[in-house]
Amino acid sequence: MTKEAKATPRPDFFKKMSAVIVLIGVIIAALVGGYQIFQEVSHVKEIQREVNIQLSIGDSFLERFEHERAIEEYEKALELDKDNVETYRRIITAKREKFQIQKYDIPQEEVDDTFALIYKLRSLNPSLKDDIGLLVEEALLLEVDKSFKASIMVIEKAHKLSPKDPDVLAELGRLRLQTASNENIEALDLLRLAIEIQPNEPRYHYYLGEALEEAGFHAEAIREYDRTAKLAVGQDIWSERLRYSAFNELIGIFHIHYLDEERLLTAELDMPLEERVQILEYYIGNRELEYGYLRDPYLYLARTYYELGNLKKAANTLRVSLPEDKSEWCEEIFRLVALAMILEEGGFDPSTLEEVRTRIEIGMHGSSGLNMWPQARDYFIEMKSEQKRQEIGV
Repeated sequence: MTKEAKATPRPDFFKKMSAVIVLIGVIIAALVGGYQIFQEVSHVKEIQREVNIQLSIGDSFLERFEHERAIEEYEKALELDKDNVETYRRIITAKREKFQIQKYDIPQEEVDDTFALIYKLRSLNPSLKDDIGLLVEEALLLEVDKSFKASIMVIEKAHKLSPKDPDVLAELGRLRLQTASNENIEALDLLRLAIEIQPNEPRYHYYLGEALEEAGFHAEAIREYDRTAKLAVGQDIWSERLRYSAFNELIGIFHIHYLDEERLLTAELDMPLEERVQILEYYIGNRELEYGYLRDPYLYLARTYYELGNLKKAANTLRVSLPEDKSEWCEEIFRLVALAMILEEGGFDPSTLEEVRTRIEIGMHGSSGLNMWPQARDYFIEMKSEQKRQEIGV
């Protein structure tokens, strides 16, 4: 055998070398591909982190009811990830809340743009066609757009898909109450079922209070507004606003049904006196009056004490409600009339009674407020006439 023949590699050697080269190539490709995948995953994670930051900033503005700023931050998140479902949801909710608060002079173009977002989100992700949250948002947006029948149809679809969803039950009950007066009982049942499923949601109790008031169950409505206000304590700003609205509605029922226009000390409200006292004392004691009908709760509480036969508490409640500056007493003619009647009937504090009488006479000049209660005015006219007759010995 020649030297040249000895130096010639065998075919199996080439095969082994080729396999090694291929293997090295595969390893290099895998490493390069893995690095690229790692880079892509890292990039996606970084984008998601930035999206979450923008969403968090937007949420902060939304909690403070700065809807425009919130929407701006959410739209920045959408620029980072144009297919992010959660970002779309946030924008839709923020716009809908803004419209609900604004109520009037809402540009139709803005409403239409929000509908377009809902439709675009569904086109991006067909599985969201029957998404309950989006259906509720669409129904509420249709209500803003004054398309009440369409709103009912959408929320009824959500109800068929999820018959035990408390949000759907509550909104369906509220919408049915607004659109069909003969469905009060059905609306009440839906709202009560929502509360049964989620008893600590103040919004559901507020809706039920509205439904009960509409149906003429005033004492029950007061109880639901009371529950609303107490459940909303310490929650977000939206709940706080709901709390103040509930308090105003509660006092409004007292205002309409507790004092009539004929007799100052006559009331029509189917609620135990002790319960009235508890509710009114709670709001007066917790200094809620600055958000409500100013001093009216004092008048209603005094009336309740009067009915219970506690004239001293009734009179003291009215005294506390009067301004410290006595020159302003003539502006509080309703409370002065009630206080004078209670003082006279109770037979105590004659000096205060004289002062109150004087203030009533001052307040009667140029004031039509007292004419709301002609019998109360006549009472004092007769009382003063009797007093004068006694003074002159008639």
